[in-house]
Amino acid sequence: MRIQSFFATGLAVLWLAGCSDRSEPEPAAPAVEPNPAAESAAPEYPITRAVDVTDSYHGVEVADPYRWLE
Repeated sequence: MRIQSFFATGLAVLWLAGCSDRSEPEPAAPAVEPNPAAESAAPEYPITRAVDVTDSYHGVEVADPYRWLE
């Protein structure tokens, strides 16, 4: 009987310890200065061809002109 009481007390302590909220607030993120050079330099995408390919999904026609790139 003493072992069961000890076991029950241990479970109660663990349960209560798990219920406590000891979370600390997250530190604020450091301020990042914007980089104007990175914002103005947009990438130049290569020219590619588009083909006339359509799929039918449950009666709905969906165009997929760049399937060949997959």
